[in-house]
Amino acid sequence: MKKLTVALCMISIMLISVSASAGIGFKGGMNFTKWTGDDWGETDDFSWKPGYKLGAFLTFPMSPVVKIQPEVYFASKGWKFDGELLGEDYSVTLTTNYVEIPVLLKLDMDTGMSIMPSIFAGPYVGFLVGDPKMEMELGGESEEEDLNKDDFNSVDFGGVVGASMDYNMVATTLTIEARYNIGFTSIAKEDVDDEEVDVKNMGFSIMAGFSF
Repeated sequence: MKKLTVALCMISIMLISVSASAGIGFKGGMNFTKWTGDDWGETDDFSWKPGYKLGAFLTFPMSPVVKIQPEVYFASKGWKFDGELLGEDYSVTLTTNYVEIPVLLKLDMDTGMSIMPSIFAGPYVGFLVGDPKMEMELGGESEEEDLNKDDFNSVDFGGVVGASMDYNMVATTLTIEARYNIGFTSIAKEDVDDEEVDVKNMGFSIMAGFSF
């Protein structure tokens, strides 16, 4: 709850700090995630877990083509495993929810037209919200249980790279984008021997939004 309160305070500060030269916008879309790391299984054994990503952003022009873009999202992450047991297909899905705050450097490519492609990159920090959930489906039936949040690190640091396409209208800019996220720190706490466990978030997002 404290982490969510901090995130909401940051949103408020972002909104209050908007100046005449800054833009504010909203984005949402699909998130596809897995786990990776030296202490995790083969990544290819897992399918991409679909989820959602919703949030807001500010854009501060530093030059005609360079912008700083702080963002805040509610993002669903985790992984999914599909297999077969006693002739029956089954799936196991783990879901974690984060309030994610990236700060991006965005480079616009001025085409002289209404359509402007851009590339961006930057770090993010994520705060785990609520208990992770594990769901198993077998033979048309499903069962869900809450996992112990204390087994997970509450803060996730990582990086973002991506590209977007902006369509400038009279008073609004429409945006579509694709981005890739990779965690830099482990999301799992130490094992029973107090040794570090290398398990990280990874994923990509496809989103659309608007700004003004």
